[in-house]
This record gives sequence, C-alpha cells and structure tokens, in this order.
Amino acid sequence: MNILKKTIVSGLLLASVAAGANAEEMTLRASSTFGEGHVMWPHADAWMNEVSEKTNGDISFQVFTWGELITAGQDHDGLMAGRADVSLAMLPAYERDRFPLSEVTLLPLTKSSLTIAMSAFTDLMNSDVELADAKTYYQLEWEDQGMKALPTIITPEYQIAIVTPPESLSNDGSLSALRLRTAARTHDIYANLIGANTISMPGGDMYDALSRGALDGNVISVADWSTYGFEEMFTASLSGISLGHYPGIIGFSKSRWDEFSPETQAIFEAAATDTIAGVIATVDARTDANLAKNKEHGGRVVDVSDFNEEFQARYLDAVGQTWVNWIAAMESEGQPGRKIAMLWRDLILKHGGDVPQSVKNL
Repeated sequence: MNILKKTIVSGLLLASVAAGANAEEMTLRASSTFGEGHVMWPHADAWMNEVSEKTNGDISFQVFTWGELITAGQDHDGLMAGRADVSLAMLPAYERDRFPLSEVTLLPLTKSSLTIAMSAFTDLMNSDVELADAKTYYQLEWEDQGMKALPTIITPEYQIAIVTPPESLSNDGSLSALRLRTAARTHDIYANLIGANTISMPGGDMYDALSRGALDGNVISVADWSTYGFEEMFTASLSGISLGHYPGIIGFSKSRWDEFSPETQAIFEAAATDTIAGVIATVDARTDANLAKNKEHGGRVVDVSDFNEEFQARYLDAVGQTWVNWIAAMESEGQPGRKIAMLWRDLILKHGGDVPQSVKNL
C-alpha cells in the first residue's frame, strides 16, 4: 500500500480536490499527546491548516492537546472507542506492545539527519517488502490494528546531552556513574553498553530532576530542548552518533476513515505529504537555534571523534551491538526483528545515512 503518494483518481476528482469542492462539512475531534512548543507539533498544525485551506474551511478541527482528551499511550484505544476522530502526532513507541515494529527507527546510526530519517520512514510506510505472514510493515503494524496511518514528521536524531562536566562522557569513572533519562528500549541497550545508567521518568519531571542533581542527562533530540527549557542547562551534547528517531503518525480508526468520501481521504493524504518539506525546515531551524542558545550559556558539542581510540571504539561498537541485541529481543518476542532491521538499515543507507560495517554485515 502506498500511504503518502496521492491516490490515483480521475481528472474530475483531482479538480474537485484542488478546488476544495465536494468536500464534506465537518468538525473533527483531534487529540494530541503534545501541543504547541513540542517538536512534533508543527506538522500536526500544518496538516490541519492545509486540510482546512484545501476545503475552503469546510473541514475544521476541535483540538485537544497535551493529553487532555486521550492520554499518552492510549491513542489506539481512544480512536477505537470514538473519543477522537483523529490522533495527531501519535507515537507508536508509546504503545510498543501493540506497535512493536516501529521501534526500529530508534536504532542508533553513525550518520543521519531529519531529512534522511523522514525519507526512510516514508519508504518504510510504503514498503512492499513482506516481513511476516506475507504482510508488509504497514499491514502488520497498522492494518492489523484496525487503523489508517499517515506519517507525520519524525523527530531529529536523538543524542546524549548532560549537565555534568563534558569530560563525563570520556572518563570511565564518570561515565559509569552517569544517570541518563531514556525514552526507548534501544536507548537503554545502548546506554548500558557504553557503561552508563538509565532512568525512566515522565518528560514533565526531567527539568526538576536535572536541576536538583537526581539526573545527569537525557537522550533527546536537540530540537526538543526548548520544549523543556534545556537550552541553558546542558553542559555538553554528543554528536557523531544518532540514537535514532522517534516516529509518529496521524492516525484514524479504519472504520472512521472509511466514513470519509474519497475526495476527503485524498485531501488528508495529500496534506500529510505536501507539508513535510516546510516542517523539516522549521524543525532544522529550531535545532540550530537551540544549539546557538546552548553555546551562549557555555554548552559544548562534543564529537565522538574527539575521544581517544578506546572511547571512540566503545561508543561506535555499542551502535552495532545495540542492533544485535535489539534483533535478538524482538525475535524472542516472536517479531520479525531481523527482517525489519535489515529493511530499515537499507532505507537509511539509500537516503544517505550510515551504520557501522558490523551492521552492514548483518
């Protein structure tokens, strides 16, 4: 199934979509775990604006943000129960038991960017590669759960950022004492492999924990620092390794999706595609602004290549071993871990990203 490419329709239908004609008049209840200020919000907002514009205002949205309508990790159940018509910036990794394959985008890489990851994720959604039971990623992850999913913006690369001295990243004693808040199983695997410790906590608790010394750092995208006010806090952030990208979707229950006319469905799909490039530029600018502000407050960007050979090897070897450990964990859970990992690897390489040779050899 091609999720992002525009539906092939007749010339008459294309004309009606372009003009906003024949669009149904409706106000949709839209739920989001996030809201204005979060790195994933710009695409949700742009998508709604594009839909409203293309329908001359016939389709509007009653928006509930920051989990007001449906709390984090409950998007699927909320959609199935009809509490919302659409879930904006829904994160499948928050419901890993239900959407296990999407965690693949959080595997570490040695070269990546928002553009690379977004292109790879789009291809993953559209892939015709069969992973299990003669089904593709989209069929296994979304259709089998009774959902229609449109990709929203993926996050920029996750990185380690700390409030302790920069040398903490390249000193055995300091690294073994480092307490990092992680947001995914892949992050836990990687942090443990380099010798650091991991802590799980709600995002809203991170600032206080960092301020009072209960936490030493986070695994988080630079673009998201400003969501929590971290630009002035971090003393150092680690570049040269991407700890993956959080994927997101604009989600509907399949039953609700089927109630929309073909014209309306085409508008929804086209709006998801057409707004991506502009949002990538917005998020990239946000990343640059956060780094600049952090530098003004004494923060440093430390590259893995700055470390001695021993520590370079530690950080880089952990990338490949994280893939191995994650694949083994997925396979033990009955999931096609190896196949989805190889597919994601190939898509990342296709779009200009990179992984260690050990991952290429898997």
